[in-house]
Amino acid sequence: ENYPSLPFILFTGSINEETAVECMKTGADDYIIKEHLTRLPFAVRDVLNKFDTLNEKREFQKALIESEEKFRSYVVNTPSLISIIDKEGIIKYLNRSEHGIETEFFIGKSMYEFALPEKHEEIRNVVAKCLDEGAPQYFETYAILNGELFWYENKIAPLKVSEQSSDLIIICSDQTEKKKNEERIRRLNRANMVLSKINRAIVWNHDPVKLLEEACKIGIKDGGFLMAWIGMIDPQSQKIEISASSDIFVDEHNTDLFNLTSEPNPGELAIRRKKKVLINDVENDDLTGQWKDIALKFGIKSLISLPLWRFGKTVGVFN
Repeated sequence: ENYPSLPFILFTGSINEETAVECMKTGADDYIIKEHLTRLPFAVRDVLNKFDTLNEKREFQKALIESEEKFRSYVVNTPSLISIIDKEGIIKYLNRSEHGIETEFFIGKSMYEFALPEKHEEIRNVVAKCLDEGAPQYFETYAILNGELFWYENKIAPLKVSEQSSDLIIICSDQTEKKKNEERIRRLNRANMVLSKINRAIVWNHDPVKLLEEACKIGIKDGGFLMAWIGMIDPQSQKIEISASSDIFVDEHNTDLFNLTSEPNPGELAIRRKKKVLINDVENDDLTGQWKDIALKFGIKSLISLPLWRFGKTVGVFN
């Protein structure tokens, strides 16, 4: 009871078979009758070999448990999200919670529930190719979690547990911040390109009208905007009058986009406040007023109005 790992051989004068069996059941490794004393060395050797084997097995099991615990710790604490799915995309395992959602929420659900609908066919094709070729594949997608979009880079590979297995393992890396930073850099580069070319146009173009027209064209061609126009303040009426414009539209009714009457509009506010007016959601921003429906018709979802200065005085607006 106190030393279960200590070999024990019963040495006795006489013993019947039933008692011998009972002794072996309660922990004796062997028994030697005095009349068979010559068996003792061999019994000792066999018992020691048995215990060496048992100790090796215990050490192996201990090392295996430690290895499993260490591996489990690595998997749970890895920055990547690891999931196991079947060939239909049903999630069978997830190594940890994600963005505040516990693993239990995902188990048993289809991974397609969390991907953008327009990416479903692409992902299914990747899964099919992975199973057919038996080789890792890569894909990127947005995931919808708690109503928010997160960008993931994914590596998917067959999980070769057996020949009949059709499960797959997916290692997902959340690249949302990287994607946002790339988009910020892209926008900054685009803005710098526009400013650089407009500055160059100012140096080389001395005709004010042509300069304004060139600035609008640069906004479309190099800035990638749908539309750009410049309104200058008429000295007599103090109203904004369109001086130059450029856009990608072919609809003859796009002149409605320049409607500046009645309600306050971003360009007017930029001049009045003497600072930029930025609208990131045309559809739901009150500043767009009557201009909203026309803008949405042409796919305009955001805009910026920049006041133009000359010798410290606001003279117009660049939209």
